[in-house]
Amino acid sequence: MVVDLTLGAGRTRAAEAARLHALLDGMVVQLLARPARLSPQQARDMLVQHLAELCA
Repeated sequence: MVVDLTLGAGRTRAAEAARLHALLDGMVVQLLARPARLSPQQARDMLVQHLAELCA
């Protein structure tokens, strides 16, 4: 997958890195602790959507 790393207007790398880190932490907790609530495909879809919105 190729992602354009240009951030959308008003976004900083530091803030977006912190948001991504929090998203990943939360997904990992859900995948490990409650796998019935979040499938690996749902987690992947969520991550892809987040990255697409980040660059919009």
